[in-house]
Amino acid sequence: MVERSLWEREVVSSNLTTPTNIGGIMSKLIQHAIALLALVSMLFGGYFYVDSRYALAGDVKNLSERLENKIIEDKLSNIQQRIWKIDDRYEEKIMPDSVKEEYRQLIEDKTDLLNKLKDTDK
Repeated sequence: MVERSLWEREVVSSNLTTPTNIGGIMSKLIQHAIALLALVSMLFGGYFYVDSRYALAGDVKNLSERLENKIIEDKLSNIQQRIWKIDDRYEEKIMPDSVKEEYRQLIEDKTDLLNKLKDTDK
């Protein structure tokens, strides 16, 4: 007698090849299709959850650039306020050397920051 493999014995014993068992094959096929669809749906759901949950690199870079520009603008505003105070205090008077040096440094810092701001806006 010829020895059959385990798979052949299973097919013969379950009568999967007979026309009367087509409904059983179709129900298993539908179950597998539904399971596959559920798995794919869970994978896509997981991807979109992670994608929306964590910041994207482009968003972080944009936020960082905006923060850097805001810091520069605040420094410019403070320097300009200091320049105006010196101008108001020494309108017609002669400035002491220390104030002149500070004034020149403020003007230089202001131009440096303006150039830096223009470079970051490009």
